[in-house]
Amino acid sequence: MVIMMENESYSDVIGNASLPFLNGTLAAHYLLLEQAYAVGHPSLPNYLELLSGSTWGTSSDCAPGPGCEGNTSLPGQLDRAGIGWAGYMESMPMAGYSGGDTGGPDGYGNDFYVQHHNPFVYFPSLASELTAHVKPLTSMLPDLDSANPPAFVWVSPNMLDDMHDGPSSVGDAWLSQQIPAIQSTPWYRKGGTIVLTWDEGQDSDTSGIAGGSGGQVAGVVISQALYGSAPDTTSVDTAGILRSIERAFGLPFLNDAADPSHGSISGL
Repeated sequence: MVIMMENESYSDVIGNASLPFLNGTLAAHYLLLEQAYAVGHPSLPNYLELLSGSTWGTSSDCAPGPGCEGNTSLPGQLDRAGIGWAGYMESMPMAGYSGGDTGGPDGYGNDFYVQHHNPFVYFPSLASELTAHVKPLTSMLPDLDSANPPAFVWVSPNMLDDMHDGPSSVGDAWLSQQIPAIQSTPWYRKGGTIVLTWDEGQDSDTSGIAGGSGGQVAGVVISQALYGSAPDTTSVDTAGILRSIERAFGLPFLNDAADPSHGSISGL
């Protein structure tokens, strides 16, 4: 499982006393990624990179269409391997929704649901699968409790709960509700792993590895097997997270994920 939070650099969240669940429960007890980086700014290139190993030339939060879409993807690989997958988007109105921003104003100039935080709609090859695989967040726990849960899961919180808008403490409170609920499901108890990460750092942070410039971000890898792990000090970026996921599923590496200079997560 990937949970994608938004627009906070590592130093903004790790050690921040206003985020007690992230720091006191997650970072303190699971695998903290101390040298994780985004590939660029703004958000969308990082979403596409993590789902496919490429930004596909995007440099803005553009709407899906010619010039702003991807080709090969992790979901496509999973389909060919017969491995189940799902994406859950908070505040998305219905399963398979591929339209624009919606959900009403969040009080900070954005709708609760924004299209560019749903990377699945940027891959034309997945269009016929969206209704079956990309759903509102309210479907996640029932699916994870089911007899046949998806093996790979993506979660995009809405624009308040992902820390993009409003105080970051709102996102911490959201995590304090969602993570324990996920941990109570058969999906997690039977070996599920959660990669909690941020799409990019603050705009002023242009640090990175392997040519990336999206800033240093926080990351915590959560599983029963990783409880009590020491922090991981090796460097990894967005493509390296994909590399780690593909390796865990026995899949070939896509695009930038094939380059070991992007790093990987040893505990995944």
